[in-house]
Amino acid sequence: MTKSILQRFGGLLEPTNLYIVSVIAYSSSNRPENIGGIAKEAVEEVGPSIFAKLREALVKSAPLVGFPRTINSLRELAQNSPKAFPNDFSRASDEQVNTSVRGKLYFEKTYGKVTDRVLNSMQSSSSDLAHIAIDYAYGKVLSFNEIITPLETSLVIIASLVPQDVNPQLRGHLKGALNHGATKEQVMGARNISIQIAKDCGITFRGDVESL
Repeated sequence: MTKSILQRFGGLLEPTNLYIVSVIAYSSSNRPENIGGIAKEAVEEVGPSIFAKLREALVKSAPLVGFPRTINSLRELAQNSPKAFPNDFSRASDEQVNTSVRGKLYFEKTYGKVTDRVLNSMQSSSSDLAHIAIDYAYGKVLSFNEIITPLETSLVIIASLVPQDVNPQLRGHLKGALNHGATKEQVMGARNISIQIAKDCGITFRGDVESL
């Protein structure tokens, strides 16, 4: 019998974070077909309230893993929604918020003392990319904290990046998770779970995965 997510990884993260990381790691690994089963398990183990967190985690992963994978994963999640679960537009509250300013502040919180270096590096490659990152990815998506917390968002980012084998970006976000309140144990738990899920999905890493 296949072990549940909780049986496999329960000692590495508390249940809510465990299910968030697992769903995102499978989505990033392009295995949306596994998400429905995880969602059912999560609702049974944690309760229906976790469904909104899983959905928001996938939404937040979109700028990181891409819209096609996110769309497919959200479709699988929706097919396993608790009965009569609402599908409201949660970001309607952002209409009165300067999300560009919020995104810049979130970016600065994430990167800390290396903020200018990271931003200058993006701007030197493409000013458009830097603007999109701050205004859209950080401003409209990642910094919206009404459903999942900054700590949970940091774990979403780690689980999104690990299967893509992008150490330069992962390095900054492992440290950034600490800036958003995660412990080293939580960061490494998210990393290690994502590595194992990626390997289960047939992903081969080119070398060692970045670590703290």
